[in-house]
Amino acid sequence: MTRRDLGLFVAAILALGILAPQAAAYERAQHYDDYSIYYNAMASTRLSPDVASQYELQRSRIRGVLMITVLHDGEPVSARVDARALNPRDQLQTVRMREHADGEGIYSVGGFRMEDGERMRFEVRVRPEGHDREYTLEFSERLFSD
Repeated sequence: MTRRDLGLFVAAILALGILAPQAAAYERAQHYDDYSIYYNAMASTRLSPDVASQYELQRSRIRGVLMITVLHDGEPVSARVDARALNPRDQLQTVRMREHADGEGIYSVGGFRMEDGERMRFEVRVRPEGHDREYTLEFSERLFSD
């Protein structure tokens, strides 16, 4: 990851109201061709009330947030993001992702149900705007409310 890629990703996380030391802990990426997909999931209690309201996310001990950022050659790009979350009981939920843009980046954010301490699995499909290929990533995260 280049210094610029990291800077854009951290800027997106900071836009969601997460403190800088926590941002580094959420740095994860998959690289495909000349695209990099950065992702993280966390309990919505990590968001400030103002930020949760701004992005129409419910801030609760039983709600999580998924964030996806797509870069093409280090530049943020719009993308269609389809996501699903599965809990340990294999209960599936579709995560409605919404794209947001600010001066530094473009990112997709969505909310989902969770239980404190639960390990959630995520299946995400990303199709960058103007690109005919779809990229898939899967990851899991144990989520804890504050």
